[in-house]
Amino acid sequence: VKACVPQLQGQVKTLACEKVKSAYGFMDPQESGDGGPHRQVNMVEANQTLVEALKHKSTFAYLDPRDRSIPNSMYRNPLILKLIKTVWFCDMHADGVRFTRYFSPFLVQVVAFMLMAIECAIDEWSTGTLKKHNFEGKRYSTVYARHLKDLKLWTAFSEQYAR
Repeated sequence: VKACVPQLQGQVKTLACEKVKSAYGFMDPQESGDGGPHRQVNMVEANQTLVEALKHKSTFAYLDPRDRSIPNSMYRNPLILKLIKTVWFCDMHADGVRFTRYFSPFLVQVVAFMLMAIECAIDEWSTGTLKKHNFEGKRYSTVYARHLKDLKLWTAFSEQYAR
């Protein structure tokens, strides 16, 4: 099992990177067409601003990252579910379908892992242009721990007020 973990991490990060651009509206300055250098600079600055906004209080995890005030929208961003479905529930032979006992109830650790992968993919836009970097344990273990802590707090809060 341990040998499969790095492969899974790479798969999830790759999927997150593929989806982040369109999910959050990042713009590739290399695709600016005839807009010239001024348009490219604007795109770079817009991407940098978007990274900051998405990462502020994990706004990227909300149903609509532009409006965190929507009730019950925390951890409801469609990208989270899309990644989970693609990795573990994509067809009848997927692990989530074959080994349901391990996915019910669904673990907050898995959601924290997805959030960490999405945040890593967002980080790749931090310079304003897409710059790939490693999904390293040293750098992202604290990101994972933060998401896990926040999810546990949110779960406890939700259970308290759901009664």
